[in-house]
Amino acid sequence: MDAEAGREPGLDRREKLLLIAARFFLTKGYSATSIDEIAEAAGTTGPALYRIFDSKQDILDQLCLTGMEMRLQAIQESIDHHHGDPHATLRKLVRVRINFAFGAWGAQAPITLAEYKYLSPAAARQIDTASEISLSEWLRCLAQIRPQTSTRELLATIYAVLMEITYVALHIGDLDLDQDAKGILERTAMAGLIPGQ
Repeated sequence: MDAEAGREPGLDRREKLLLIAARFFLTKGYSATSIDEIAEAAGTTGPALYRIFDSKQDILDQLCLTGMEMRLQAIQESIDHHHGDPHATLRKLVRVRINFAFGAWGAQAPITLAEYKYLSPAAARQIDTASEISLSEWLRCLAQIRPQTSTRELLATIYAVLMEITYVALHIGDLDLDQDAKGILERTAMAGLIPGQ
């Protein structure tokens, strides 16, 4: 594994290191990844990493929190831009989630899910709060479109769509698609959220 994950333009050193660590956490898991592996892939040393991060757990915390903050900001922008139009807002939320999942920080969501137990208590609380805010916006929007549907069913539908987006983004290299994967994913997500439209 090399530093390819950290070669995104416009990132500061800390963000590049987080993305390099993300590749290891995603493929090997948090427990099986060492600071030295991350440092070597970044072209530095373990002690140099400790000048930026307090510990491996700090790397995980910052990775998960940074990605969550980016997602929340994008959600807020979607809501602000399409205020009052739940269909347009929902479509924008889907697009934002797809673009995030396919972007440099896309591994954040599956890493957070898989490695949640290793987060510090403070980071876990922040992630929980941010997740509740995110989910409540999706739910508020979908409930306006499908007011007769139970909250439980709406939540299950939202979770299924979010997991579908995450799964496809993670496994896009394994799929033999000759069309735009993001467009296909958007159409299937919207069909899942609003059946019959």
